[in-house]
Amino acid sequence: MRLRCRQCHGSDLAEIMDFGPQPIAHRLPRSADEAEALYPFCLHLCNHCGLVQVIEPIDPQILYTDFNYNFSSWKYEPHLDAELDSIMEAGPFRSVVEIGCNDGRFLENLQKRGIETVVGIEPNPVSSQIAIERGFQVYNSMVTGEVCAEAVESFGRFDLLVTRQVVEHVPDLDQFFGCIRSLITDDGMLFLDAPDCDPVFALGDASLLWEEHVSYFTGPVLQD
Repeated sequence: MRLRCRQCHGSDLAEIMDFGPQPIAHRLPRSADEAEALYPFCLHLCNHCGLVQVIEPIDPQILYTDFNYNFSSWKYEPHLDAELDSIMEAGPFRSVVEIGCNDGRFLENLQKRGIETVVGIEPNPVSSQIAIERGFQVYNSMVTGEVCAEAVESFGRFDLLVTRQVVEHVPDLDQFFGCIRSLITDDGMLFLDAPDCDPVFALGDASLLWEEHVSYFTGPVLQD
């Protein structure tokens, strides 16, 4: 294993907590005697940029493409209207692409506020199908260079890109932000929503730690 920071690529990382091999929390066995696949779950701190991270993340194809349910439509989003308001105040926008659009609910709200072209990218097949049934063009895929090129060919580059509660799941930040650059116009707006882990770290709340988050951002780390 080569220790390199996901954000700054520095090599000054310190192991802070090793939970040992763990199963995937949302992947329930079908029977009592079914063996569960185990994966390493060890946290490191980059002493250069301050990012807490999982150095050996689970393959995203394993985590995100084998879902048979949509697990977030029921969630209450207390900040939804405030996020929509802040986006629209920065507009107007002609087109939007959302990376990790889930069931299309946020795209639907943006469309209701006047954005004409709304496109999503979503790896969960059940969630993406719900968004498609809502009438949106959705690419059922991880965000890749190929998918981005296809979207730009079909719709042109977008003047608004939204990604909410996604970046903390991304193992390759360089690839992720490279895709963002290819999708958005030179003067376009990026709206990025990510959890601030600072208050939870201060409380010592271990419920924050689960295998789907590979990076645990704080405000100062995100600003860097």
